[in-house]
Amino acid sequence: MTDITGPQAVANSSPELFGDRRPTTIIGETVLNSRDVLRVSIGSFQGRATIDARKFYLRDDGSLNPASKGLTLALHRLPMLADLLNDALARARADRLLPDGERQ
Repeated sequence: MTDITGPQAVANSSPELFGDRRPTTIIGETVLNSRDVLRVSIGSFQGRATIDARKFYLRDDGSLNPASKGLTLALHRLPMLADLLNDALARARADRLLPDGERQ
C-alpha cells in the first residue's frame, strides 16, 4: 500500500451524508488504480465517533468524491477490526499469498 497522505483534519464536505459538521481526520490514502483511491478516516456519524474505509473516485475536474463502496464502523470497534485484519494478513502470509513484510 502506498501512503499518499498523512493524518490531516478536513471539513466534512457532505454533512448530509455524514450527519454532522465535525472535522474528519484522514489517516491515509492509497491509490488503487488510475481513477480510484482508498481513504481511511476517523470522523463521526449522527454524533458517534466512526472509522471509515471508503473508495473515492476521481472526477473529470480532478476532485475526489466518495463512492458508496466502503465500511463505516463505530470507533470502539476499531481494535476488533485491527485484530481481524492482522489475522487475515498473517494467514495470507502463511498461505504464501503475500511475501513476508510486503506492503502493497
